[in-house]
Amino acid sequence: MHAKHNIEFLSTFYTNIKYGDWVITVSFYSAVHLINFFIYYRGVVKYRGEEYKSLDEIPKDYTSYHSIRNQVVSENFREIEFYYLKLYSASCAARYKDYNLLPREVKEALNNLKEIVRWVNKESGSNVKCNFDIRRIA
Repeated sequence: MHAKHNIEFLSTFYTNIKYGDWVITVSFYSAVHLINFFIYYRGVVKYRGEEYKSLDEIPKDYTSYHSIRNQVVSENFREIEFYYLKLYSASCAARYKDYNLLPREVKEALNNLKEIVRWVNKESGSNVKCNFDIRRIA
């Protein structure tokens, strides 16, 4: 699973606040891969009231994959919607607005990822490890 690979990478540098923008970005893309995995695992999702077997089946109509995925999460995975959309917003800000981040912003992103991992593990029976000690971030 690609999410595991990203989380392993994240564990090598997450405490270095100098690269907080990358911590947030990798956290978000780990969540993206977790959502993609869960859509595949579940076998069907709703998008604007219609059922699809994968994100690739959803007509794009000039809509980005991120926008489609955000909507799919909102319609299908309410338990993690808050965490996922917070990570999405934080990632956009870290990538395009400001890469100088506060430790609390990095901690929040890691906590959001942990919640998504916990939920996916519970719902799918997978065993993705996400053991970040956020107390080490200063």
